[in-house]
Amino acid sequence: MTRCAPKRARASTCARRSFRRPRERSALGKFAPIRRSLNASQTRFARLLNASANTVESCEQGTRQPQHAALKLLDVARKRPRILLKS
Repeated sequence: MTRCAPKRARASTCARRSFRRPRERSALGKFAPIRRSLNASQTRFARLLNASANTVESCEQGTRQPQHAALKLLDVARKRPRILLKS
């Protein structure tokens, strides 16, 4: 029988291990094509996503993974890219 750390650490270590979701596939191939389909610079695309230009650049280079909400927004932008321009 494997035991976890004391009660205080249990929620942060054991629960994380047993309930981790598999990592989303890299968004490396998602950002640049969508941005190019909108004819937008990284700065403009960042404004459309309500993010910083550094975030967009990092995601395109693969050094940062977007969170779930950003991935959903990217899916919407991929399916209907012009919808971002209406905002």
